[in-house]
Amino acid sequence: NASDEATGQAADLECLDTESKLVLVVEVKDRKLTLADVEGTLHESRQRKIREILFTARGVSTDEKATVDERVARAFATGQNLYLFDLLELARSVLALGGETIRVTFLTKVGEHLDKWNTQPQHRQAWQGLLQKL
Repeated sequence: NASDEATGQAADLECLDTESKLVLVVEVKDRKLTLADVEGTLHESRQRKIREILFTARGVSTDEKATVDERVARAFATGQNLYLFDLLELARSVLALGGETIRVTFLTKVGEHLDKWNTQPQHRQAWQGLLQKL
């Protein structure tokens, strides 16, 4: 879990087409989304000419919901297609549609990335605890 600025990426995940052109960015938050999150990613995406932006979070900050909704509408009007998904609902849907194969791949890839990014022991232990509950 590194900042986008530190990794040089426009967001947490960058999706490329078959010609390695950046076509979609995904910003993942393990908390409620704020207007500052939206503005920062919109700015970075605009600078890089990225038109498709997906946010997954644990909902939108209650006191900023109307402002965030209005900002998303303005972004669409200017050609930046911004989608907001609840993180748990999105994961549940994708993992259900992908079947057992995608669920096993997901578990494997999370473990690989925890190793790759030299994640702090407390987060590795939390992941281990989740796996033991399966």
